[in-house]
Amino acid sequence: KSVVVTGASRGIGLGIKEAFIENGAKVTDLSRSNGVDITNLEQVKFAGKNISKVDVLVNNAGIFNMGKIEEMGMDQINTNLLGAINCIKVFSPVMKRDNCGKIINISAIDSVKGMSKHSMYSATKGALVSMSRALAVELGKYNITVNCISPGFVKTDMTIRHYEDEKMKRIMLEMSPMRRFPTIIDI
Repeated sequence: KSVVVTGASRGIGLGIKEAFIENGAKVTDLSRSNGVDITNLEQVKFAGKNISKVDVLVNNAGIFNMGKIEEMGMDQINTNLLGAINCIKVFSPVMKRDNCGKIINISAIDSVKGMSKHSMYSATKGALVSMSRALAVELGKYNITVNCISPGFVKTDMTIRHYEDEKMKRIMLEMSPMRRFPTIIDI
């Protein structure tokens, strides 16, 4: 299998990449640490030039910044949403040509559960859920499935600060259906 994973240099993306590799897949990591800024469509196109087959696209890259809406920039929208759109624009035509493929968008619990000072992050993750639903209908006729995973607070370098706050830890546990913290392996 040929798999493209965004943001696979650390956290959930790294875990996803390693799981695919362990199962024999050839994985392409599109991340800034590998010189690809997925917010730039031309960079994604350039990175995709040598990829002739894509069985699975995992849009995982994301950033999270807390703050009041009036203090937030566009970086979360650009990375979390525009980056996924750019990758789908580049790789879905390859899947259409082959009449098969899977697109997996990694959202977050914030897509359905409002939290103070998470508005921009929540907006991007909610948009991924909606886009996934629409793309599932649009691309289904090409035998392409589109799914969205919305994990809770998986312990990664992006969320570690929440685990250090006892009040936040309690809130996170209450939000988890399993009443435990999900791990990268769960994803």
